Amino acid sequence: MSRYDARLPPGSRSRERSRDPYEVLAESEQQWIFTEEELLRTPSICDGMPLEEERQTRYKGNYFITQVGIMLKLPQTTLSTAAVFFNRYLMRKSLVTKLSYKALHHY
Repeated sequence: MSRYDARLPPGSRSRERSRDPYEVLAESEQQWIFTEEELLRTPSICDGMPLEEERQTRYKGNYFITQVGIMLKLPQTTLSTAAVFFNRYLMRKSLVTKLSYKALHHY
């Protein structure tokens, strides 16, 4: 076998077998399934925001998404998707204003 036989052509994929797409999907979905304990330790709560205030702000944000979607006559699936993304965002980012950042405002 020559030294050229073992190499792959430039730009081709490796010959390793790709992972099962269902396994990849299951792994990616797991990052968005939260326990009760995790829901009580959101970034906003960890930054000192009271639980009730954080929940109220989430409610107002979801209500705003719904009202704007109704006015724009968007499909329900679009509104639901927007609400899911909004809540996922709040599981990663804090609502508490930091000195160098602008606060996320729900209106």
